[in-house]
Amino acid sequence: MPYSPRKVSFLERECLREANRALRSSNSLSREQFLHLQIQTNSPFERIVLVLCGLAVGGGALWLFFAQDTLLGSGIFAAIALLIIIIGALGRRKTVESVFQGLDPAVSSAIFEALF
Repeated sequence: MPYSPRKVSFLERECLREANRALRSSNSLSREQFLHLQIQTNSPFERIVLVLCGLAVGGGALWLFFAQDTLLGSGIFAAIALLIIIIGALGRRKTVESVFQGLDPAVSSAIFEALF
């Protein structure tokens, strides 16, 4: 799956940030350890948009409850809203190895050269 240039630059920064964090905690970082690091794959903008969508669905649930007086429908929408908000707040994490499979090999080699 090809990524946009904005997403590629975010993934590069996230890889380097996690590698630096791992290097600070332990003095050495092997190539295998780096490939198994977990990084955030959703940018903060994407996560904020997802939380806002969850809040909008939650507003719809409130409207259903107060205007239409349907407890079942509003409960379902509230549960969906809560799920969307939690997913947006936590984001999505993948290993560096699985992220590199979707990136251009030149980008992944540039990250390796910067680290090792």
